[in-house]
Amino acid sequence: SKSNLFFIRNNKIYTAPDELVLSGITRKKIIEIIARLSLPLIYEPVKYSELSQYEAAFLTGTSPKVLPIRQIDMNEFAVNHPLTLQLMQEYDVMIRNYIDDHKS
Repeated sequence: SKSNLFFIRNNKIYTAPDELVLSGITRKKIIEIIARLSLPLIYEPVKYSELSQYEAAFLTGTSPKVLPIRQIDMNEFAVNHPLTLQLMQEYDVMIRNYIDDHKS
């Protein structure tokens, strides 16, 4: 898998269970950040028919890192949702710290 999806509703983050996705490094790191920040993470499949119930959505991957999703078909999402922005910032900090720690 090149990317994984996360959705936000009522300040809770939703993503598919590990057994339903190919869990990449970026997904694992985002889940670590979510846990460190004590944010609620719910592992359940997000149904297409229920997309309109979510306030925000983002995908994760090596190149995009944390990328807000504006729209899926007719379902629009907040690209500046505070939780999405917080995760974007925290992931960038994690990358910078890793680079700083591994400079020769």
